[in-house]
Amino acid sequence: MGTASTMLVIDADVAQAAGGEGATSAVSKRCRDFLTDVLTICHRMVLVPDLGREWKEHASTRARAWRREMEGRKKVCRTPAKLRKDLLDRVLASLAADARAQQAAAKDFHLILAALEGDMRVVSLDEEARKIYASAARAVREIRGIVWVNPSREREEAQRWLSAGAPCQEARQLGCVKGFAGGHS
Repeated sequence: MGTASTMLVIDADVAQAAGGEGATSAVSKRCRDFLTDVLTICHRMVLVPDLGREWKEHASTRARAWRREMEGRKKVCRTPAKLRKDLLDRVLASLAADARAQQAAAKDFHLILAALEGDMRVVSLDEEARKIYASAARAVREIRGIVWVNPSREREEAQRWLSAGAPCQEARQLGCVKGFAGGHS
């Protein structure tokens, strides 16, 4: 297809939702097809230890087979993801008015760390986390440019985005005021 290989952080919720060939759920099919396209287009996956544990615990049979194929093609980039306590502290401080949001941000912070180690691309079904990090991005410059894509949402055209090389489109960035996280479906 001629596109450049991009390092993507693929959340375990995508791996859990990815169905096999007989899947009937639209979300299962979209996640399966998205993973298939990642492999076919030759994008890479960034894997930090916390995310690897989540994948091991939650991945569907289809996603496990996909990951083995990715590993076999040397398309999984393992990184220890340096703990950025300063960054986490700033994210949490930006969410100080909402203890629940702080807890959610801390739980999924490994996605942000992995994105910073890779090409600033997160693929996740978690719209709550996306909104929380978009809110934090108003105060935390380092995460504003992280692109967040939800392959289960048809209007995001995630497969088209992949085919185009997973570009850094402003509307997909956490720092975009009117991005995909703005509550639209």
